[in-house]
Amino acid sequence: MKWFSFIFFLLLAFPSVSIAKETKVISGEHEDFSRLVFMFDSVPDWSIDEDGSQYIFKVKGDEATYDIDDVFYYIPRKRILSVEPAMGGGLGITLAENMTINTFVLQDGPVVLDVKKRDEAKDPSPSSTLTPLVELPPIEVPIPGPDAYWRLSGSVSDTSNTSNTSNVPMPDAGRDNVPLAMESALDRERPRVQEAEAKLLEQLSRAASQGLISFKSPPATKQKLEVPPEQAPEDPEPVLPAHMAIRSQTAMDRDMANSLFAPLRGGDEACYADKWFALQDWVPEGDGFMAVGQRRRALLTEFDTPAPKAVRSLAQAYLALGFGAEARAVVNDFEMDARTRQTVNAIGAVIDNEDVALDNPVLQMAGCDTSAALWALLASPLTSLPADVNLQAVQRAYSDLPVVVRREVALPLAEKLKEFGAPEAAVAVHSALSRGEEAPSDTALLLEAKASSADTGDAINLTEVLAPVLQRDTQQSVEAMELIVADALRRKSQVDPLILDNAHALSVEMIPSEKGLSLLGLYITGSALNGDFEAAMAGLAEWPTPRDPTQVEETLGTVLELALEDLEDDALLLFYFQYRTNLLANPLSKAPRQNLAKRLIELGFGADAIAVLDTQRAPGRDNLILRARAALTERDGPTALAYVSDIEGEDVSDIRKQAYRMIGGIARPTENGLTPENSNLDTAVLDAEVAERFSRFQEAFTQAPPPAGPVDGAVGSARALLQQSAAKRTALSDLLETLR
Repeated sequence: MKWFSFIFFLLLAFPSVSIAKETKVISGEHEDFSRLVFMFDSVPDWSIDEDGSQYIFKVKGDEATYDIDDVFYYIPRKRILSVEPAMGGGLGITLAENMTINTFVLQDGPVVLDVKKRDEAKDPSPSSTLTPLVELPPIEVPIPGPDAYWRLSGSVSDTSNTSNTSNVPMPDAGRDNVPLAMESALDRERPRVQEAEAKLLEQLSRAASQGLISFKSPPATKQKLEVPPEQAPEDPEPVLPAHMAIRSQTAMDRDMANSLFAPLRGGDEACYADKWFALQDWVPEGDGFMAVGQRRRALLTEFDTPAPKAVRSLAQAYLALGFGAEARAVVNDFEMDARTRQTVNAIGAVIDNEDVALDNPVLQMAGCDTSAALWALLASPLTSLPADVNLQAVQRAYSDLPVVVRREVALPLAEKLKEFGAPEAAVAVHSALSRGEEAPSDTALLLEAKASSADTGDAINLTEVLAPVLQRDTQQSVEAMELIVADALRRKSQVDPLILDNAHALSVEMIPSEKGLSLLGLYITGSALNGDFEAAMAGLAEWPTPRDPTQVEETLGTVLELALEDLEDDALLLFYFQYRTNLLANPLSKAPRQNLAKRLIELGFGADAIAVLDTQRAPGRDNLILRARAALTERDGPTALAYVSDIEGEDVSDIRKQAYRMIGGIARPTENGLTPENSNLDTAVLDAEVAERFSRFQEAFTQAPPPAGPVDGAVGSARALLQQSAAKRTALSDLLETLR
């Protein structure tokens, strides 16, 4: 029993075995060094030794494990090549050539390793002998005066030395007046004070260099040295300026200062220099995606604050690669200076084919003799181009763009130059784009097709030129379809049905987007150009709701104008009564609406003409005269007089004469729709005959088809269709004969 008690107390005497805890290793990349931080909860007994090509980091008395999964997520493998568990325990760190490690320990436990070049490090050997901080007992000393510390401690001459011995010279002035006890206490504490002062000054220097803090150095004293005249130096020793980090100027301060001296042009409006639009200089070397990744990792500094220089560099790389939205997001999220935001937002919006904010000053720089002229012209809406444009600066800036950006802005630039009245400059855009490409791109082919269409080209030639573009599913293929259909509409020629089928199929996929509606409009217009008005009206019925009245009005007006030009009277009446509901339900512009009303009046359909005019009650003389003529066609004299009561003119006088004759019953036979053959007939009899013929016409053309019954095969079905067609032809012939 005694032995059991002895063993029990012996086990209690030994310390308990600690369970190994995984230590997180975090990393950070800086301009001059890479940092690893071991996140210990308390200061461990650690060491770091060089073992061949590796440095081995160990913690004594404990088998520590480390979480190193995210080490290379924040730093590149430039200074630190690998971090992995060592064979004999600990953590092995492999460095690049000519690199070394500096170490220091934070008071709450973390161990910090800084990897930098040997010629930049103050101590080329690793600080493997650095001992953990030791808490000393408090020392009771007399409270010194407010300037005792500065008179006794001196100044730090080497802030990078982290050893426990100090080589700082201490001035002897003032020691005679210091009590012995305080001087002895300060002598004992001086190494710790100097070490803490060095670390504090190093942290303040870093913070000041990054623009986080700002304070003035103590003013230099102007005490004159009292020396004998014969010992006075010939040249007084220069007074060194304040610490370079504390007095440094950040990139943001420099840029804001430079912006005050920007060149001015007329109206005291700044013309931004070429450096703000130098996209060719911003193209990253090597792989673009790797360059973007490196710039993204450098966005935040040591204190988790944005690095303005890195933010600007990332936005510029995005623009040079053609990513406008990403560049704008970077400068807006990190709140860059005003000029950077203005230029990047303008360039990015132009690249993405979006509107630029009206308060952006770049819009007012079209007359500048810098690259700002190009982006001011591109950012301006086509409907409100600037009055003064420096075309030479525009061409010079466009030729200096990267090919990928040159391709994005070529089409809108050429269109705006033509609208501005500079077709030669638009041709120069095509030449500048072709010089930068090994093979003609889709954009270059579109520019060539537009030039051909403006000169002597036709729809067939455009189809041949743009055939490679039409075979690809790109944004340029849609623009090629728009160009072909627009040119065919201008020349009143037909369009390849295959192009129309592709436009229709793409519109089904992309509706209700704006591009999908545009493709549907192309299909409707192209079908009308080919004479297939049934397909055109069917496409119009596919237009999604809610509809944009302007788009529907423009498309339907084009179809109706083509129908009025191409269709004969009988075919036009058939088209009108078949799609009468759609024509009256949708808005029509003034020209096609009045042209349709005129044709209906000529054919004797006054009531339908008034219904067409009622779709949009447009005030004006022409509208009232058409209504009066439609009323005369319906033999309604009072209504015709009411329409023209407030207007005058020779044509109005004729309308009034016909209306008075109808009211007084003295109208000539031909004016009442009578012919010489039936001029002796009574008006009521003639009206009954006309009404009967019109009733047969409406019955033949507007009534629903008879219900399907048993049909004797294909022959019976064909016979029924022929009979129905014959009835329609007979009714139409009778009606036209009546109108004559």
